[in-house]
Amino acid sequence: MTPPATAPSLLVVAENDVTWQTIRRACANQPWRLILCPSWAEAPAAIESLGRNLDLLVIETHLPGSCATALLDSTHYTDPSLPIIMVTPHGTPRAAVASIRAGAFDYISQPVDEEDLVIRLAVAIERRELMRKRPQAAVDEEVEQYMGPSRAVSELARLVGQVGTSELSVLIEGESGTGKEFLARRLHALSPRRRGPFIAVDCGAIPETLIESKCFGYKKGSFTGADADRGGFFQAAHGGTLFLDEIGNLPLGHQPRLLRALERREVLPVGATSPVPVDVRVISATNLSLTGRVLPKAFREDLFHRLAEFPIRIPPLRERPEDILFLAHKFLEDACREMDKPLTSFSPIAQQQLAMYDWPGNVRELRSAVRRAVVVSSGVIASIPIGTSQPDGPIGGVTRVAANDAIIIHARAVINLRNLDLDMIPLKKTVSEVTHKIEREIIAAVLQKVNGNKSHAARLLDIDYKTIYSKVKMYGLEKDVVA
Repeated sequence: MTPPATAPSLLVVAENDVTWQTIRRACANQPWRLILCPSWAEAPAAIESLGRNLDLLVIETHLPGSCATALLDSTHYTDPSLPIIMVTPHGTPRAAVASIRAGAFDYISQPVDEEDLVIRLAVAIERRELMRKRPQAAVDEEVEQYMGPSRAVSELARLVGQVGTSELSVLIEGESGTGKEFLARRLHALSPRRRGPFIAVDCGAIPETLIESKCFGYKKGSFTGADADRGGFFQAAHGGTLFLDEIGNLPLGHQPRLLRALERREVLPVGATSPVPVDVRVISATNLSLTGRVLPKAFREDLFHRLAEFPIRIPPLRERPEDILFLAHKFLEDACREMDKPLTSFSPIAQQQLAMYDWPGNVRELRSAVRRAVVVSSGVIASIPIGTSQPDGPIGGVTRVAANDAIIIHARAVINLRNLDLDMIPLKKTVSEVTHKIEREIIAAVLQKVNGNKSHAARLLDIDYKTIYSKVKMYGLEKDVVA
């Protein structure tokens, strides 16, 4: 049948003619327009020519090397609401999991069941139509699937949808493992620069002596080993987005040059006499409080305001407990599929462990813990191997959360079930450990508020200087105080 002019367009990237003929035969009675791209090398041009008229992309993973994954990555970042279905070889669960993790909407294993194929294609096309009608819904779904269904995550998705299409510089604040680079990539995918490069730079990983040459480039002969002109990160990101991760680790002495580059939209390579124009949008991220570093002059205030035209804070996992079990089940499904194990579930005890732990490593730590549990379990997951080991004694946990007008310290104690069985619950020791941890967090919070001044902190806490000096040393808080 000849599809109408308004029919959904499906682009099939398949070098194997058998795959193409199977899809074509299965869809013969569907009101869809099928387009074959027989070479991965031709796929980017075909996708670009179809633009927003493309409703579904089907990629065969028989493509040589990592071409299929690269095509999935580039297309997903360019148009995150475009559903992509991967056709994977039989008996390759790792490939299927990797596809879903990279952003594929679904996958189909070979040999292809034609009836199942049509159902999956129809669901994907329906989703594309919905996303066109509700563009914010596409952002909400992307962020929720990666970070969870909590109200805090929904608010994050709303902010990303609002600022993504703008040219504002965005500063993302959040602890390690919360998903800062994920949000940065979503912002890039929503922007008018989405077809340009996305260059990610870890500011804390660059040796201080190489920061200028790495960021701004250099001219041939400007230093030993400079055997040719080289562009820096700014030049590489021209026309796209430059993501400066851990920007709080940028040494103070190098901050004026970064500010100048952002203000003038030009860089001066090492050894050059003339500046080079650059057109980049800067998104930065930090696991530190940059406002807290501005006051003690560890970070320039003018640079902070230039980077934080639109600040976004990602709450840590402990502040959004409703996301924990959602993500845990998602990671469980992924791990079982990847390791070719039957899909299992968490026992009530394991669910309690998941809910009560603080997750200082956030989503990254949660995913690792679930994967470890799947490896060592043969059925229902009875317990979660949290951290590097499970101690026999009580575990005291304390969490400090900064609110608008207060510092809230949550304290808890987790008793290992083996201790209950052995009638060994040392109450005094448990209470003492938790009390000391509460004391540490209070002192740390006050020191942070007074910029590390021990004398000022001692007066506020109504203790003498000798006492706070010894407690700072005992609790390892020397990094939070000034000399």
